Amino acid sequence: MMYAVVVIVIAVAVGLAVAWPVIAAGRGTFRPVTQVSDPEGEALDRSLDAIREIEFDHATGHLSDEDFAQLDSEERARALSIMRRRDAARDGAPDETEAGAG
Repeated sequence: MMYAVVVIVIAVAVGLAVAWPVIAAGRGTFRPVTQVSDPEGEALDRSLDAIREIEFDHATGHLSDEDFAQLDSEERARALSIMRRRDAARDGAPDETEAGAG
């Protein structure tokens, strides 16, 4: 008898846990996130994440000093380029690559 009560309580708890997102959506607590597309911001986030990962891999010994130096400088240059393009677009001014080309 006690075993049956425990099983029922566990089944109800699992059922509520699984059904909670549906129940909460009916109450209006679920609000979809409106995302604004920012390709430069997303590219910058990916680049900064890559820099952190490169630093972590070097610190844990997964990258040699030479590989770290090469990968780190390339990724930092990429991040800097993205930042300059984003700032130039925000300010409405041409970035250095466009200004230097003319």
